[in-house]
Amino acid sequence: MLWGLVGLISLLPVFNAVLISKGISSTQLWLVVIVLPFYILFKWYSGILRGVGKIGLFNIASFVGVLVQFVLVEVFVLLGSINLFFVLLSFVFSNVAAAIVVFVLVCRLTPIRLSLDWSLVKTMLGYGMKAYLWNTAEFFDNQSTIILIAVLVSTTELGYYSVAANVSGKLLFIAEAAATVLFPYVSTAIHQEKTGNVTSAVCRYVFFLMSMAGLCIGVYADPLVRLMFGTEFMPAVQPLQVLLVAVIIASFSRLITVDFAGRGNPEMGAFSSVISLIVSVVLIIGLTKSYGIVGVAFATLGGYVARTVVMVILFSNKHHIPAWHMVVPRKTDWHNVKSMASKLRLM
Repeated sequence: MLWGLVGLISLLPVFNAVLISKGISSTQLWLVVIVLPFYILFKWYSGILRGVGKIGLFNIASFVGVLVQFVLVEVFVLLGSINLFFVLLSFVFSNVAAAIVVFVLVCRLTPIRLSLDWSLVKTMLGYGMKAYLWNTAEFFDNQSTIILIAVLVSTTELGYYSVAANVSGKLLFIAEAAATVLFPYVSTAIHQEKTGNVTSAVCRYVFFLMSMAGLCIGVYADPLVRLMFGTEFMPAVQPLQVLLVAVIIASFSRLITVDFAGRGNPEMGAFSSVISLIVSVVLIIGLTKSYGIVGVAFATLGGYVARTVVMVILFSNKHHIPAWHMVVPRKTDWHNVKSMASKLRLM
């Protein structure tokens, strides 16, 4: 359907005129269009692996595409033929390879039959619309603030802020790794009412790990930015330190949103994202003129705090778990960590 739609649109003269004005050839466009079904296939089947708890296979499938693209780009560089066409070509092959691998992995777990279950379709559409609302709200929360920043600050300051945002954003890998495992656990649990304690424990572990990592990056932010980007980007240090705090706080809302999504309520994430968007926009308008990109960082922090407070209250009321249980370590946490460490040593 995607191929046919783009094919029909490409017949319009105005479409080709737009491509030419942007310096895009039809070949480049079709390289991206061709890969879309394979990309969707990969996302779908890797989601199945994640859903049944096969995290190891999920990681293998995710790694294959990255590895193939990296190898192909290196080969093209060594051959001296690297350009946009060959980069897109490596993108195509990486997605096709990842789709084939994940398809084979799923086939090894269960037979695949072509059939239509209207009850399942109805259920999936109902959940999918709520999940789409969540993703759309998050998209606008992230992109609208970036657009607003671009209007209020200079291009140079926007570059400094982008560096700070990209470096601090790497901390979220810890929360995302936990969310990858937490979602299938919550969604497939027989007694979902008992999984609230697991989510709160995951929040404590992630908060501790991200705090330690964030503290290290924050303390050494000055030499880190100097080493990675040069002295020209030293103005990014202060907003980076503020955004590290913001990202650590955002990990709570991320994990709690995944918990709600696993229970069939992804729209809760949309609600908190709208709150975050409103708070961020108001603070950006109020702080940017006086404090520049440091004010933008504090505005982002304010938005994340608002989102997290909303999600913590909703989670606490639903599971009757005090909010401090998601932050303050408990005696059982140390025993659990020791148990996991001993299992890793045995492996």
